[in-house]
Amino acid sequence: MCSRLLCLDFDGVVLESVHIKDQAYHALFTDVDSGMRDKILAEHKATPGMKRGRKVAHLFTMAHGRPPQTDELAHYVARFAELVVKEMLACPYTPGFETFISGCKDKPIYLATAAPQAEVQDIARRRRMSWITEVFGNPTTKVEALREIARREDRPVSEVLFIGDGVNDLAAAREVGAVFLGRVPAGDLNPFPDDVPVFQDFARDAPGVVHALREGLSEHP
Repeated sequence: MCSRLLCLDFDGVVLESVHIKDQAYHALFTDVDSGMRDKILAEHKATPGMKRGRKVAHLFTMAHGRPPQTDELAHYVARFAELVVKEMLACPYTPGFETFISGCKDKPIYLATAAPQAEVQDIARRRRMSWITEVFGNPTTKVEALREIARREDRPVSEVLFIGDGVNDLAAAREVGAVFLGRVPAGDLNPFPDDVPVFQDFARDAPGVVHALREGLSEHP
């Protein structure tokens, strides 16, 4: 079914997990009032794709009016990982994803995520995601990941289909010339420009996603 190379973002494409990161950032700063925690959550949402250590340092500075000490930053980053991993092991796949991916298991399937690579590898192992060819995560950027996938498979990067849920995913695909398909869950605002093909979920729009893998994206799925 999958004639193009397939690369997936993790949160919001494979797992219905975007809210987990939101909740974790909100819960991380228990030493500030609820109003500041709401501001921290809003800032997190406004900075998708930022590497975790940098984001935690940025939000800490916002909360406390000073940059964190090295040991403080390490503590906050470790605590965030604890909050996230526990929930990621239990959260559901996005609707229809398991059925969709079962038709692609004989093809290379890569993940490109801004989350720490070792953390995502651990989650994938513990959830028995044996269909994954390889995980690319922090410190590898999504641009670097897309280029490396094409190099490994000896294919032009224009034959990579990258499915993501954020404008940072779109930017990475456009920088390298990969094909991009955006996921916008039901009820969410579409963050993408009007010329970007989008779909709601794999259960509802699987035929359009399959077409994108086979033929490209001449129209929205």
